[in-house]
Amino acid sequence: MSDDIVLELLRDRLAQSDAAMGFIIDGYPRRVSQAETLAALAPVSLAVNLRLEQAVLVEKALARRVCSKCGTGYNLANICRDGYHMPPLLPRVQGQCDRCASPLITRADDTEKIIRDRLRIYEEETFPIIDFYRQQGKLLEFEVKKGVADLDDLKAQIDAALRSQRH
Repeated sequence: MSDDIVLELLRDRLAQSDAAMGFIIDGYPRRVSQAETLAALAPVSLAVNLRLEQAVLVEKALARRVCSKCGTGYNLANICRDGYHMPPLLPRVQGQCDRCASPLITRADDTEKIIRDRLRIYEEETFPIIDFYRQQGKLLEFEVKKGVADLDDLKAQIDAALRSQRH
């Protein structure tokens, strides 16, 4: 999707009343030029960088499964080593979605080659955004160690970072 289209979608979405108190954007911006354009459109209070060892990230991505009908996600990886404790997110019945009982599939883009290509592109194009927000004092880096179980700690750190900006 072109930058112009994404920018127009963002502009329209951020103009809606429910965005007046704040917003969260996942996966955007991906380049510094997009971050600069976003800053001109709406002030960014905080950027969150979720850090995860590359080998663990690849293992998790290769173990993803999604429902072929409704898209509900699962993960078969059980990573409990080197300070990581990420148990699998399994369906109640192996290979079957809990919500609609449809078969689970592996996404076409969840191959090791594609995952490693995405990581390479991230390092080349997206990684500079970390420095962009760090230099502005707007970066929160969060080390993922427990997967979904990290959410409460992540929320607390985000709340604390936003509170400290207000003071």
